[in-house]
Amino acid sequence: MAEEPQGMPLGTFVFGLVVLAVGLLILVSVLYGITLSGSTVAIILFLGAGLVLVVGGLVAARRASRTHPSRS
Repeated sequence: MAEEPQGMPLGTFVFGLVVLAVGLLILVSVLYGITLSGSTVAIILFLGAGLVLVVGGLVAARRASRTHPSRS
């Protein structure tokens, strides 16, 4: 029998973080008149999102191996 996933899907969490970061960057640039390089912002966002996905995957794999030792 398949188990129900616990909590929010990691992809949804990462997408929310990216959207939040873009919104905050736009707000800061408008309020303080800062000019941001679009390519630099995109690179940093992709690196951050990738890092969160990799760490989240490792945490999920470790949690799964603890709850189901026969699967490892």
